Amino acid sequence: MHVKNLCISFTFFFLNEYNCQVGRSWLDDALEPIYWPLRRTLNEIVKSVIENRKATERNNLPKPELSENLEFPCKFSTPRSEKVPQSVHKLRPGDIDLIGVIGDSLTAGTSVSATNLLELPAEERGASFAGGGADTWRTRLTLPNILKEFNPQLSGYATGTSLYIEKAAGLNFAEPAAFSSDMFTFIQLLVQRIMNDPTVDFRKDWKLLQTYGTH
Repeated sequence: MHVKNLCISFTFFFLNEYNCQVGRSWLDDALEPIYWPLRRTLNEIVKSVIENRKATERNNLPKPELSENLEFPCKFSTPRSEKVPQSVHKLRPGDIDLIGVIGDSLTAGTSVSATNLLELPAEERGASFAGGGADTWRTRLTLPNILKEFNPQLSGYATGTSLYIEKAAGLNFAEPAAFSSDMFTFIQLLVQRIMNDPTVDFRKDWKLLQTYGTH
């Protein structure tokens, strides 16, 4: 079992490294048809393992420390401006309409709840501190979950375990094993997705776009 886990984890690492570090060549064109299907398949396997493990452990988990009735400790009488601010100096937390992020495995939520080797490659973007909006601030204290208290219509945050090309990733374009040299590509993808979203007013909506990288 340990050998199987190691093989799957190594395959994930190789695929991430390939996606970020290999220059475009004839090999890229040859592998393109199988690259994302293979990553999706492996991601679904790992996600299933985590969900099954959590289901069996649910009855043994400690009760949440924060009550569902606990109010958010930081309240504004007017969290959102009456008129769209023209300056960041007048921006309120509720004025932020969109949140997005690029980075590496830390920002992608890799291994957030992993308990064994097989679960290590899981990209739990919904739990990412920078771009995850799964659950609420009481169970997952993330930046999007905090901002949702000021603007319930906030969009762009991730909601589950997914690759950055999938809908559940929202505007979380972080990629495990990404280097600083890869960031420009992900910035382009992020901006393109925002501009293609008919619900976003690209010029008027305030956006909180973050970048994190370790190498």
